[in-house]
Amino acid sequence: MARPHKQGLSYFPHDTDASGDGKIHSLMALHGAEGYAFYFILLENIFRTEKGRITCGKLCEKSGLAKAIGITVEKFESILDTALEVGCFDKAVFRTENVLTSNGIQKRIESVIKTRHKDRNRKDLNKFKSYRKTGMEVAILDNNQKTKTKGKGKEIQENPRKTPGKPPENSYFVDFYDKYPKKKNRKSAEKAWLKLNPDENLVKIIVQAVEIAKLTDEWQRDNGQYIPYPASWLNSARWEDQHKVDLPPSTEPLDDGNWYLDSYGIKKMKGT
Repeated sequence: MARPHKQGLSYFPHDTDASGDGKIHSLMALHGAEGYAFYFILLENIFRTEKGRITCGKLCEKSGLAKAIGITVEKFESILDTALEVGCFDKAVFRTENVLTSNGIQKRIESVIKTRHKDRNRKDLNKFKSYRKTGMEVAILDNNQKTKTKGKGKEIQENPRKTPGKPPENSYFVDFYDKYPKKKNRKSAEKAWLKLNPDENLVKIIVQAVEIAKLTDEWQRDNGQYIPYPASWLNSARWEDQHKVDLPPSTEPLDDGNWYLDSYGIKKMKGT
């Protein structure tokens, strides 16, 4: 089972001189240590969420937060008014949406999410590379139990569930590569596809673009000599190119029951 993606932040910076910040200083001047605790306990709750926002308009929501801080609801509302006034949180957003957040919080959340997304893509790419490593031979026995050969031909029994084996091929990539007319450097094309990691809608756009490009003079000229390698085509986002295709006038009716649209919206003749 795939590990669930982490939501929100596990930690956030807390400067050693945070109490000297003007906004926090104002909270503490009016509310003492309770103002300090109020601000940082709310930050903990906010940064734990996926989007760096918590709702705080209903009495039940305020009561829960007040209990976590160890103050009454009345005191919570008093400190909240001060926090909004001095700019600890976005006052306009709270007034319109009953949500506690700020521009600073949003920037930090966006930065972490962007970094986390890059890390996941890098890990996926490393997994892909690990499947290509050599040096371990996997034999399938008659009882489907797998072993690995190590050292001087010594066979070490392995748990079948833990043997890496060959990763399942990405069905979207296989479909793309089958339709792409130039079958060159498949390994690089797979890496480019994994790096791109297109969703279902983008897959449809890419495959449609390939079908259209196949009709252009550039791709048909000199037996496809000018068709780029699939990896180069993907890395350069060539599906965004605009193509002019001159089709001969059809002598058949537009819809005589012999045509259909495939799963990518491409019109094809039945039987093909």
